[in-house]
Amino acid sequence: MAAPPGPHFMPMGAPPPPPRPHFMPMGAPPPPPPPPGPHFMPGMMPGPGPGPRPVAYENPPGYSIQKKLGEGGFGCVFRAIHLRSNRTCALKSIDISTLSRKYRELAIKQWLVEVEALVKVASHPNVVSYRKAFDTGWKLWVEMEFCGGGDLTHYLSGWTTRISRTVKRKIIQDIASAVAYLHEQAIVHRDIKADNVLILILITALAYNSGHREALDITAKLADFGLAKVIATCNFEGSLETYYMDCTCGTRYYLAPEVLEGKYTLMADVFSMAVLFTAIVTESKIPKQGYMTSYIKDATGKIWAFGEYMMMTKSDVAIRSSFSAGGNLRNLINSMLQYDYHKRPTAKEVYHTITTMISVDDFPKDPKNVKRGWGDRPVPPPPK
Repeated sequence: MAAPPGPHFMPMGAPPPPPRPHFMPMGAPPPPPPPPGPHFMPGMMPGPGPGPRPVAYENPPGYSIQKKLGEGGFGCVFRAIHLRSNRTCALKSIDISTLSRKYRELAIKQWLVEVEALVKVASHPNVVSYRKAFDTGWKLWVEMEFCGGGDLTHYLSGWTTRISRTVKRKIIQDIASAVAYLHEQAIVHRDIKADNVLILILITALAYNSGHREALDITAKLADFGLAKVIATCNFEGSLETYYMDCTCGTRYYLAPEVLEGKYTLMADVFSMAVLFTAIVTESKIPKQGYMTSYIKDATGKIWAFGEYMMMTKSDVAIRSSFSAGGNLRNLINSMLQYDYHKRPTAKEVYHTITTMISVDDFPKDPKNVKRGWGDRPVPPPPK
């Protein structure tokens, strides 16, 4: 039986919502402030001082830029061709041409932190592969592998049909695997969200010729380490669970309450994962904006981000029964969303639970009237 209409989350003890509420998010999260970002690699000369702004789509030496894939507060990402090897890659570009000397130095330092994090974890199959970093004076560049499925928001909303339960389980398992590995390497991501998960799709000849979905190989990869914190370089010798950060950064809908309160640990990543897992299960996003997230709605119909509501009430929220997922999956997400971060499972425990206790049957069934095309959602059409 289909789940009754209604929000998937409500504050504990709240009266039932008015008829037929649905996912209607708050506005899209505001862009982050200009990055205090990266520094040049040792031995490189810093770029020139303020002057004429370079052409936005300049081709860095050895590359041919094909298309702009996305843009945020921390730079632009392009699809490009590495000319010597003729391979397709992703190039992240950070323009420092208009920054003052002070902010250029901060941007360069943050760039180095991102590169350091990528170097430490790039060998993991669920982290986007790092290839090289370089500067062209006015711009800082990072070359990474290209993931043809796009980001998770695009992948889940690129087609009119819902993706299968098998693929959803694979995606959340891949994300948990990546975050668990990051934490083992003493790295906190601090910006886990759908836009920072990329989809790598391998379609074999068998899949193309026969349409068998089993031959479609989908891998989720965590990307964008622009806000990452590398604890291993902070001369910290205690337990990672007791390393506190106070910089409020990330994306509004995914922030843990303790991040908003200004004192948090790596367990904030676990909270962000729970928000993302819920959005994956329900394929929920902000109407008319396409921003993928999950949220709660109070008894008056007002929309809240999880962290904002929990910071205000100092309490947990519980997944409603209308969240039509199995008990194991519901219990896991509830444990990850606890207000007291000491009570949340670690990323490693989350991954272990997914691999040992969460089955395909824990995910909502596809509507019977949904018609699927070939395969299990191959590469979606590019965003308009």
